[in-house]
Amino acid sequence: QYASDVLGFRWGWLTYVLWICFVFFIGGLTGNRLLTHILAIGLFFFMIISFEMGLAEQTIFAYAAVPGLEDYSEVSGYSIWAVASRWYFPMWVALAGVFVLLGILFWHRGQGQSWLRKFTFSGSQLYWPGKLAVVVALVLFFGLQSFIVRNVNGKGNFTPAAQQEADAANYERKYAYLSRLPQPKYSRVDLTLDYFPQQRKAVYQAEITLKNTAARPIDTLYLNFKEFVAVQTLQTTGGRLEKLYEDETHGLSAWRLPQPLDTGQTLPLTLKAEKQYQGFTQSGDEPQPDLMFNGSFGSIREFLPVIGYDADKELSENRKRSEQGLPKLTSRMAAVNDSLALRQDAYAPDALWVNGTLTIGTDAGQTAVAPGQLTRQWEKAGRRYFRYEIAQPAPFDWHVGTGRYASSVVNGKGVQTTVLYDPKHRYNIAYYQTILHKAVAFINQHLGDYPYRQVRMVEIPFYQKKFYAFPNTIAVSEKEGWLADTSGLQEKAFLHLSVASQVFAHWAQANIPVANVQGADMLRVALPEALALRFVQEQLGVKATDLLVEKKRNLYGKERNNEANREPALLYADGADYLEINKGAIALYHAMQSVGAAKFASLVRQFDPKNPRDYQTFLSFYNKLKPGLQPAGQAAFVRVY
Repeated sequence: QYASDVLGFRWGWLTYVLWICFVFFIGGLTGNRLLTHILAIGLFFFMIISFEMGLAEQTIFAYAAVPGLEDYSEVSGYSIWAVASRWYFPMWVALAGVFVLLGILFWHRGQGQSWLRKFTFSGSQLYWPGKLAVVVALVLFFGLQSFIVRNVNGKGNFTPAAQQEADAANYERKYAYLSRLPQPKYSRVDLTLDYFPQQRKAVYQAEITLKNTAARPIDTLYLNFKEFVAVQTLQTTGGRLEKLYEDETHGLSAWRLPQPLDTGQTLPLTLKAEKQYQGFTQSGDEPQPDLMFNGSFGSIREFLPVIGYDADKELSENRKRSEQGLPKLTSRMAAVNDSLALRQDAYAPDALWVNGTLTIGTDAGQTAVAPGQLTRQWEKAGRRYFRYEIAQPAPFDWHVGTGRYASSVVNGKGVQTTVLYDPKHRYNIAYYQTILHKAVAFINQHLGDYPYRQVRMVEIPFYQKKFYAFPNTIAVSEKEGWLADTSGLQEKAFLHLSVASQVFAHWAQANIPVANVQGADMLRVALPEALALRFVQEQLGVKATDLLVEKKRNLYGKERNNEANREPALLYADGADYLEINKGAIALYHAMQSVGAAKFASLVRQFDPKNPRDYQTFLSFYNKLKPGLQPAGQAAFVRVY
């Protein structure tokens, strides 16, 4: 791979050849060595700066560049960019050929010639077959360019940033009223999904149960589907739903129910649909990771709709909101006393805690990953099938995927652990297995029973977040420890922290119903991270924990400088990527040290998961924690530094 990239066209030797052709053309055009040097270097840096500043966004404007320059994955390779680059590179070769031929035409060594005369194409430096080749190469260049534009822009694989921001602002203006409009919530999902990785396609059917928890009947259902989802059938036991309205730009549709859904009633839905990406993308900003040739992984919401208003479509940065004429946000999340948000689940505001089954089919040689306990796997007609069951309702933050994985299975005390990994990354598997079993034992000792009898750890491509936790499964990016040298204390500490924090997130998800208000990620993210720091302290000592705390402190300081909005106090943290996982985890870890590990664990165990509608806030947990904290410890949660 190294030789291929260094000698090839992904900013390797062939890329330099293309640039040499361009410089040769500039030299023939100017007839001046110094001016050629200035123009060539200037144009090169202008191109780079244009992309860095966002003046240019499409690879088609970057001469000699191809998609995926910095996006190689050990798990997925170059994925769709390998396909795209096979069209981009010939396009640049055609243009480079034009540069060489015109350079020859314009080149008059040792004698001057006016620019006007050069562009008459009457020079004898290039005979008519060469001039004809210029025309042919130009036709080829523009033909390939047109083909690329159709596949990237025409098939919906690229939208300029300005258009994305305008669309987000328009969505909020048009549909913000839906956030207060009663809608039913997911309560059960039985999904049958077939992956076709080589086609980047999934065909699926979902049996969905929705429940009306609102105080009044509901007669219209509002659904937000992802791009490239094609709904074939949407019906209930009373017949097909009537489509009243569809906004293709924003992916929102309105459906009239056969009869109003009264308070407390459930609505069974059958959804048949497919999702397939067409064409190809042109940069690492659009990896389309849920449907890849290998290593597909994505949220279940890539296939199932968000019900009602989708807050994730809003602009969250105040500068961009101001540019679009929207009011600035005082917080990215609802206030801690918002009566509606207090009745919503932070993991999925449009869902209750959900149970169900997932039956996933995939290509031979690939393993399907889904939430729940793996109860059956089989092969049929050259394909592999896996059935997962979620018996106990869980937050509806589920993810599914498929890939070519090696597997390591270890049976421990009451828990079976499975590590699914890229076959090339076998180095730390036994170490991961040890950490998994120790983390489960830590939960059983300090917090109560670990909620599952199976736990899977799966390696995923780096295109998304670093870590995921959902029923029975944790997913870890390929860049987060799979190739680490575990002889050093810092590396050991990091692996313990990253794995244990996700295992502890399993316990939190099963035991803490989190309200969709400020501070939610202090319970969802910071609390598991703080418990993992304590776990590292028990397993590797205080020095190892200090290394991790210092790393988190540095990451917080670095990322805080990039905060787009005003940073809130931890009591009112609003889901900023850098805040809870770093500053929040440190504050909770120090609070644990202050009140004592046993007392802290006792307070954590007081959350009641028996009634998921009784959602909890971090503010209420802090009020229980507060009496045991010194003034400095209290200030860590209420002060903005």
